Amino acid sequence: MNNVAWLESDWCRTINMSPSTFNPETDEIAVRNISFVLRNYLKCNMLDYVIFYWVLHRKHLFGRVLNNISDMVIQLLIRQCYLRMKRSKRF
Repeated sequence: MNNVAWLESDWCRTINMSPSTFNPETDEIAVRNISFVLRNYLKCNMLDYVIFYWVLHRKHLFGRVLNNISDMVIQLLIRQCYLRMKRSKRF
């Protein structure tokens, strides 16, 4: 694919805290950052696609991001992948 922007949600919520903290304040920072970057990519005439990758730990946050860019005309394709992993015993 050409003319594509890739946005990884972790880039928008990277805060140097140990351990990683998910609370209303850091969630709000992530929603604002993601909304801002997505909006800028979507406004760029040079781009045909924006691929946004997010491991959703809280689905309501994704709804807030969509609400923040709801004034933009976009075609949205959502692909959800679930991966179940089983730990193997070491011998």
